[in-house]
Amino acid sequence: MKNFTGLFFLFVSVITAQHSVTEVGLLDATVRESSGLLFLNDRLITHNDSGNEAVLYEMDTTSLAITRQITITNAENQDWEALAQDDTYIYIGDFGNNVGTRMDLVIYRINKSDYLSSDQVQAEAIEFSYEDQEDFNNNGNSDWDAEAFIALENELVLFTKQWQSQGSVAYSIPKTIGSHMASRIGAINEVGLVTDAVYDSTASELYLLGYSSILTPFLIKFENSDVTNIFNGAFIGYDLGLSFVQTEGITRDRYQSTLYYFRIFFKANSFHHQ
Repeated sequence: MKNFTGLFFLFVSVITAQHSVTEVGLLDATVRESSGLLFLNDRLITHNDSGNEAVLYEMDTTSLAITRQITITNAENQDWEALAQDDTYIYIGDFGNNVGTRMDLVIYRINKSDYLSSDQVQAEAIEFSYEDQEDFNNNGNSDWDAEAFIALENELVLFTKQWQSQGSVAYSIPKTIGSHMASRIGAINEVGLVTDAVYDSTASELYLLGYSSILTPFLIKFENSDVTNIFNGAFIGYDLGLSFVQTEGITRDRYQSTLYYFRIFFKANSFHHQ
């Protein structure tokens, strides 16, 4: 569960080297604990964080008005953190794990045709555990939390939010339903707390969003990224022009070089244009 006084939403344009940030508006109070984010059919999809209803909320990209609510009838929102998609499915990551004790990590898979045709859908479960986690004791904020993943080829790739190490480890699991062991495929050190990810399959670019321990947000890009070399060399960083904020929930309009993401202000209580 996240604590904040104001939740802000904005989009980032990365069409050219002239990186620009435009603020859109304040999210509806219904999604005041919004976490994951997805762009589909010219709409934004989000959900609330842990302990809330198992519901996806569809929003207009301009007004941010909630236009539709979709209930996942056979799922529980224990700690939903992120959304991903491929051509066939929407994936919901129930893998928030701040203190590293969970043994019931799961990704829910929803058929897009079901999602588009009904406001009540059922999900299939992709259960997993990390191949190298041996300690499940509660020792405080751990390195086994995760708030980010992408669908890449035949795999789902998760990125941990390492509260202690301030880095991220990438793990891969198959997209298929069942129980899987997540395999470690890469790691980055001292980058900060990763809160979401999005992948540009056309350009083979991976974007990671997050913030530092002193609430300085970051957006970084890895070029020529694939499942065999997910963190491919040095990354490119973008200045978001923000401070003392928490950034979350990134997605991409696949037809334009536009990234959408949330930002949370810990002092503000209203939304404004920057």
